[in-house]
Amino acid sequence: MRRFHRASLLLFILVAACLAGQEKADLTETPRRLMLVIRQSGTAGFSAEELTLIPRSMLLALQEARGDLVLLEPARAAADSSDEEMSRLAGESGADCWMLVEISSAKDGPAFRVRSRDLLNGSAVIDRTVPRQGREELSVMTLPNERWEDLSVLLTGAYPPSETADLPKRDQGSALLTVRALPGTTVSLSGGAKATVGPDGRAELTIPVPAAYTLRAALRGSSTVGRPLYLQADRVLTIPQEPVPRFAVDASALMTWPGFAVSFFPVPERVFVRAGLTTYLLGLTFSSEAIISSDPLTNLDLLAGVYMSPAYSALRAYAGVGGFIRFVHAPAWPVHLDTLCPAGLQAAFGLETPIGGSARFFAEYEPMLYATQTPDFLRSTQRSEAGWVFLDTAALHLLSFRIGMRWLR
Repeated sequence: MRRFHRASLLLFILVAACLAGQEKADLTETPRRLMLVIRQSGTAGFSAEELTLIPRSMLLALQEARGDLVLLEPARAAADSSDEEMSRLAGESGADCWMLVEISSAKDGPAFRVRSRDLLNGSAVIDRTVPRQGREELSVMTLPNERWEDLSVLLTGAYPPSETADLPKRDQGSALLTVRALPGTTVSLSGGAKATVGPDGRAELTIPVPAAYTLRAALRGSSTVGRPLYLQADRVLTIPQEPVPRFAVDASALMTWPGFAVSFFPVPERVFVRAGLTTYLLGLTFSSEAIISSDPLTNLDLLAGVYMSPAYSALRAYAGVGGFIRFVHAPAWPVHLDTLCPAGLQAAFGLETPIGGSARFFAEYEPMLYATQTPDFLRSTQRSEAGWVFLDTAALHLLSFRIGMRWLR
């Protein structure tokens, strides 16, 4: 009987130790969340149905191989296959690591280029090309039973569990947003939450969920980033940051007359100073008499203005004011100041929208006030009086619009 009690006590101690160890593991480790993205090259030749089955088949096989991982599909289609885009997409999908599988070659002997990165420590985990030889062709019939052993073996030892024992306790109505950005970046959310990215490139905010937020990331010398964010659970978000533009180059048309300009931003993303040129030497008239017209005149202008919208807005409004001088091109004097209207004032009210990369499309309303001592003579030189208001010592042109392209540098 005494031996039985000793054996029972020993068994109780072993079970308690196992439970304590399990409880400790549960307290100190949390499952990793891996986003899986699959792309094919133009030579792979898989059908749309097969491309739908491949991610499902691969997700199930990889999940079975690594039961401690939570495998996720991307929240949207990837714009490209760069590390930056994959990391950004993983953050949007609620993942803290990602794996990209690019399929190339023919269906009966495909090759898989596998790349993976751990966002928690910023390291590359996998970068290998895995050829498949001597295996059954991937098809609608074989994919449901495909085991993907040649890919699942790559997960061995990857993505170690993240430790959570030292994290503060949170109630069920909150989540931890981890933002990865350049050190010193100020991260703020609508509602008042704010944090600064530390030397490790991370900032953490505990915020109520589920909820929609507007995130803003600002760093001196880098472009301000703003984006909408819907948060339901803990999430890791990587913020792409680029150097703030200090210059811009414009190519435009003032009604039908070409123009060029260069801008400088003394206060980045907010205040600009612009020097431009508009020439009337060649333009379009869209009349029955002539298509092309020419006047021997060129305006040089200088404006200062301010943007009223944030740099990350889809549509930015701005306004500026300045002056111009007008030159005449004549045979005797190739360039000299126009004696009829030597100078004037002008304003600019514009809207700007990004169209890709550093390019912006813009449209401006540009009223102009011409200083002249002979307004009647100026009236006689105009092809049309539409939009003109002639005063005693000046003339105001109200129908003046400019459209063009702007490239930030």
